[in-house]
Amino acid sequence: MPDKKTRLADRPGLKLLIPPFLAICGVLALVIYQWGPETVTRDFTAFYAAGKMVIECPHLLYDAPTQLKYQTNLGLGPDFLPFPYPAIVPLIFVPFTFFHLSTAYWLMLAVNVGLLFLGLFLMIREYALKREETKTLLLVASTAFPIFTTLVAGQFAFVILLFFVMFFAGVKKNRTTAGIWAGALVLKPSLLAVPLLVLILIRNFRALLAAGVTAAAIIVLSGLVVGWRGMADEAALLLAMGRDPAALANLQFMHNLRSLSHWLNLGDVGALILSGLVILSLFALPRAAQSTSSFLVASLTATALVSPHLHTYDLPILLPLAAFGVPAGIWWQRACFLGPLAILLLTYKTGAVPIIPVVLFTLFVVCVVQVHRRRLPPHGAATSQLPAEGSAEPVHPSKT
Repeated sequence: MPDKKTRLADRPGLKLLIPPFLAICGVLALVIYQWGPETVTRDFTAFYAAGKMVIECPHLLYDAPTQLKYQTNLGLGPDFLPFPYPAIVPLIFVPFTFFHLSTAYWLMLAVNVGLLFLGLFLMIREYALKREETKTLLLVASTAFPIFTTLVAGQFAFVILLFFVMFFAGVKKNRTTAGIWAGALVLKPSLLAVPLLVLILIRNFRALLAAGVTAAAIIVLSGLVVGWRGMADEAALLLAMGRDPAALANLQFMHNLRSLSHWLNLGDVGALILSGLVILSLFALPRAAQSTSSFLVASLTATALVSPHLHTYDLPILLPLAAFGVPAGIWWQRACFLGPLAILLLTYKTGAVPIIPVVLFTLFVVCVVQVHRRRLPPHGAATSQLPAEGSAEPVHPSKT
């Protein structure tokens, strides 16, 4: 057993965050200098416009013509970006509307960098990562293309990343607070199904109740902001985003089973069948597997796969994969850098071929097979692997 001095030497320090911070800021400066803030503020403009609308005309927040008018007035041009998020999200963006759009964009960029590094810090702490594991996580975070896509676009994904980081921390420690973070995912409803299923699988029904209360509170508060008409318009907008020909043409740029199914000419029916198989595979996992890193990886990849909408700027939610039981060593770190880069280049080279969902689905299958092949303890002994609620001792991925 290593002595106290060895354990302290293996503990990552905050100074490890400095190189990736400088690297990310450097790349952002080059990208924005190359294309200019007028080009890269496109996605942020939709959030900024929604922040204005929720103050000036909340009952029209989900009215498509009004959204288009506000976005056009901000100089977005003909590229209309439907805004379907619950009304709590534009309320978060209201403070940004006190500034000019270009100033607000820079503020959002700074906030997003802060949220990213807060998520990294929480993963290091909550998942009890060692120094080499932390280096791998930081390497992935500072080189992954979706991280820069989200930062440059001014998207909302790093808030969702924080919810996932804390959700899986709660799952690993079998805490009721996992339900609060799962319920908060109603801000991005397309990602909510699998986390709720995970709470059912680990039989943490208090957390499931907390998730229901949290989600209901967010929905009720959003309803109070926009009224019945606003809620009806939101439902109509969500349906239109799923059926509109322009939205269907955009499926080739998504990274989920729906994209893969349409590429295989199986349509939405095929996507439902594939999603059902993924869900059933999670249900079929033995209870003893619920404390393993394979279960966590399978759960997170399943969340991405079954989501009906998953764009590149949503992929930062997969960042915890680099913290779930990753091996240490320089060769693994190089693989974590070169692997996603190769997938990215291959994706853009081949155009509409859904490579990322194929990779995610393969990773999911590998984890499920690994769980079934591994010799697991009897059912009665499995529950002891998940600590009681409030236990201070985490279940470290590398121990599973």
